[in-house]
Amino acid sequence: MKPDKKNMYLLAAITIFLSLLLIFTGCSPEDSDSDPDGDNSDSYETDVLVVGSGAAGLAAAITAGQEGARVILMEKLPAVGGTAVLSSGMLYAAESPVQERQGITESAGDLYDFWMNASEGKADSELVKVIADLSGDTVRWFQEDIGVEYSIHDDYGPRMHFPDQEAGDIVERLKAKADDVGVKIILGTRAKKLILSQEGEVTGVEGENASGNKVTIQAEAVILATGGFERNEKLIDEYTPLAAEGITGVSQGNSGDGLVMAREAGAEIITHNSYVGSVNDEGKAVIMSTVGGPRIDSGAHVLDMEGEFIKGLYAAGSVANGQFFYKKYPDSGSSLVYCFTMGRIAGSNAAQEIKVP
Repeated sequence: MKPDKKNMYLLAAITIFLSLLLIFTGCSPEDSDSDPDGDNSDSYETDVLVVGSGAAGLAAAITAGQEGARVILMEKLPAVGGTAVLSSGMLYAAESPVQERQGITESAGDLYDFWMNASEGKADSELVKVIADLSGDTVRWFQEDIGVEYSIHDDYGPRMHFPDQEAGDIVERLKAKADDVGVKIILGTRAKKLILSQEGEVTGVEGENASGNKVTIQAEAVILATGGFERNEKLIDEYTPLAAEGITGVSQGNSGDGLVMAREAGAEIITHNSYVGSVNDEGKAVIMSTVGGPRIDSGAHVLDMEGEFIKGLYAAGSVANGQFFYKKYPDSGSSLVYCFTMGRIAGSNAAQEIKVP
């Protein structure tokens, strides 16, 4: 499917429709296991808790489920998908089954060089290498596990993979796969605070549902996949003043919850006063994605100020993209393949590492 040349923000008009379409595909807070004492609170216990149901969150939840973990996917909006429903669905990748099928020779090393050059050498080289090396496998994962086919068109270069479905349809397929692997989805519930043990390990999340009731989820691993902070003016002023008073068309859920929770847990925050977007005729920043968030390693582990893993805490996608992007957006599909690939890494590592004493 070739890309629509119209401004992508026109797609924002379909967000409400998609939300209504998807709202019944998950579990609402009212369907949860309410506290029997009647204190207007809900509590859960799970192996892996994923906070945020966009590209990275869905990939993380599905992968952790495929690894055999009990998984809860927590979303503050009334529907899954996040900003992914507004995307083109394109993936920027190398060494994919599609390239092999079409006789295209494009190495992961070339893709790594392209992304590093786009970041002026400022990106985390280890992280970029992992994403480049796994980008083609993410395309394979979509084809074999999710049921989305891709093709490459000569006019757009050898790395741009175009899906055979619209973004909303892809999100529906991801949601169906999450259901299939046993992921419990809780909608309309916002994560507000990470639960920490006396040793500083993350053991769950405290949140609030749409009715204002407290929700507590105990988990052995928490994956933050809450997206960027485009909708949070305070965080924009603090970390990206270049885009102050800018406008955006991304998901209403992108308010920086993950960044704030990670920061409160002691994570190092990386930002560059840059954003993905443009400047309109009125001189206002049009923000497609913020750049920055908690520092992670190539395994999606969130790191503290000393570079140590905050045990039990992972992050994936746009909530933690400050080590992948710098001041220039490389090419369409780069963010989406980063989010999906990093989500898969986070889900796999969280599921595997909770089994290690």
